[in-house]
Amino acid sequence: MIARHLTACAFASMLSLSACAQGSLESFVSEAKADWMFAKWQAETDNADKVTLNVSWDLEKHVVVLHVKAGDMESKGYTVLEPKAELPKYYNFDNQGTVGKGSWNMENGELVLRVESEIPDRGPRKTAFVFTGTSSTGLQVSIHNVESSGDLATPARMTLKFKKQS
Repeated sequence: MIARHLTACAFASMLSLSACAQGSLESFVSEAKADWMFAKWQAETDNADKVTLNVSWDLEKHVVVLHVKAGDMESKGYTVLEPKAELPKYYNFDNQGTVGKGSWNMENGELVLRVESEIPDRGPRKTAFVFTGTSSTGLQVSIHNVESSGDLATPARMTLKFKKQS
């Protein structure tokens, strides 16, 4: 009887895990505790240049849009959960011709976006964006190069501290 109960519990656990693996994008955002990031944000670089970031839902919460403006550069990134994919996928495009592809994951308890971009006249580049913070303290994004081993280069190439805009 105990063995049957344990088997049933193990089977139920596997079903719930597989359901999470095939869950919605909204559930991934919730599991990553990233709901608070959906807002308009503003930061300044070390050179006092303004950077804006708008994180929003689109298409009935099937797409997350990251819209970034910094000086004359503008970029839009789209996060989707492709059918049968284990992790959300990310695709970005900017007004300078750069195209990037990547994925989101939790690494060491932090939300990390890894992107491989093809930059016109420069070639490929691997970058990781580490998102930390809270609704009350603000959003911090650390931008790292990615080493050939796949590890994040430290220290970060740049860290932006965003404040929520009303």
